Amino acid sequence: AFFNSLPLPQNIQVAYPKIQDHEICFYDSQQFELHDWGMQEPLGGRQIKSHEMTGVLVPGLGFNLKGQRLGRGKGFYDRFLQNYEGTKVGVCFETQFVTEELPVDSWDVNMNLIITENGMKVLERD
Repeated sequence: AFFNSLPLPQNIQVAYPKIQDHEICFYDSQQFELHDWGMQEPLGGRQIKSHEMTGVLVPGLGFNLKGQRLGRGKGFYDRFLQNYEGTKVGVCFETQFVTEELPVDSWDVNMNLIITENGMKVLERD
């Protein structure tokens, strides 16, 4: 996994996403297996509850200046983020960061900030 290779401070705990019973859960595992959808998921480890997490990195197909996110349509992150109170960080490549409106629904949750390979994006706030 990508974050296993980063030199993180000792006080940073990394939890990895796993789809379980149609919901997204997070685990502190250091072992991974290939999921049916071709993604690596944690194998074992302790489940980390949302109230234990101060921030979450959220992937997406696209993000914009308002922090809106275009997901893959399954709603896993949308359902998790509805009640999540920590910092929501959208992660994408620069080419996935757009200035135009994205199609959003009432249940979509905006990101607090967006990070690309070129750095952090300053978002517009209403």
